[in-house]
Amino acid sequence: MFKLDDKVQVSDKKAYLFNAKGKVVGLKNDEVLVDFSNIRSLFKDNQLQKIKEDVKNVKRNCINE
Repeated sequence: MFKLDDKVQVSDKKAYLFNAKGKVVGLKNDEVLVDFSNIRSLFKDNQLQKIKEDVKNVKRNCINE
């Protein structure tokens, strides 16, 4: 489900670091290793969701610059 370098957010309300955003740095069986700015932690697939970049904001920022 996840690939290396995917941007993810912790979506399980009961999980440690709920709502934290990070990057996938490792995959191990049914667990995903996520790197946050100052910590790395393992999560199950169902505790994470991919973050999709908001294309409109990216385009808008490029135009404004």
